[in-house]
Amino acid sequence: SRVLSRGKRSRARLEDLPVAQVAIILLLLEALLLGAVFLIPPWRTLSSSGVPLRTVTRVALYFAALGFAFIVVEVSLIQRFTRLLGEPGWSLAAVLSVLLVSGGVGSLLFAGRLGLSPVKSAALGIAAALTVAFVPDWVANAAAGTSFSVRVLVVVLIVFPVGMAMGAPFSAGLSRLEDPRLVAWAWALNSLL
Repeated sequence: SRVLSRGKRSRARLEDLPVAQVAIILLLLEALLLGAVFLIPPWRTLSSSGVPLRTVTRVALYFAALGFAFIVVEVSLIQRFTRLLGEPGWSLAAVLSVLLVSGGVGSLLFAGRLGLSPVKSAALGIAAALTVAFVPDWVANAAAGTSFSVRVLVVVLIVFPVGMAMGAPFSAGLSRLEDPRLVAWAWALNSLL
């Protein structure tokens, strides 16, 4: 209330406070709490119903790491292509839709038909993500003066192969699960992050 009661100086005082940082930390804590509430009971149920605790833990670590890695790459790509597309909303829509579609295609092609192991498919996804991380800025600079549709096409052409490679580890991991309860557990862990 002291911030708002200062009149013209209140805005300057409010801008000095770390409002965004506090909001992000609170959202992270909320997500962790919800994750604990919805994931720890199934973990205990799986391990007490005959599934070895080591297997449950390995599945948890693998699929949670995949979800986290996907989000990290997704956010990086959205930030990278915001400058090219001009607005964060356009970048979010383009990158997210291309990653989801190409991830499904990659999941079908690489792991489903080629039978890649989870380790090999994860290595493929990491290589693709690193490749995009080092896409030179001259690609974005060269496309900056073109029409919006050409810039979107550039984003699609760069992101699609990355999404295909990133889709492979998920289906490769799912194909190795023998217990159907672990499949549901893997989906839940992956979608949490």
